[in-house]
Amino acid sequence: MTLARFWGLCQRTWPGFDNLRPNAQAALLSLTFNRGSSMVGGNRREMRNIRDMTASKDYAGIWRNTPDGPGLIRRREAEAKLMLTQ
Repeated sequence: MTLARFWGLCQRTWPGFDNLRPNAQAALLSLTFNRGSSMVGGNRREMRNIRDMTASKDYAGIWRNTPDGPGLIRRREAEAKLMLTQ
């Protein structure tokens, strides 16, 4: 149930989500689960950047400005590596 709910949220949040590589979808699913889908506010700038790059399948660009925090960098780097693999 949770996976289906967040999958649908990803489809609404990230333009072109269904056309991304499966690993990119998994990384965005994880990001959405951990951070939500809100695009409102100054601390959501990177989420808006990701949204804008998703439709063009700019896989590397999606991860240029990920948010900072304890443990978050390691998780986001692992997601970026997953996204860049086929």
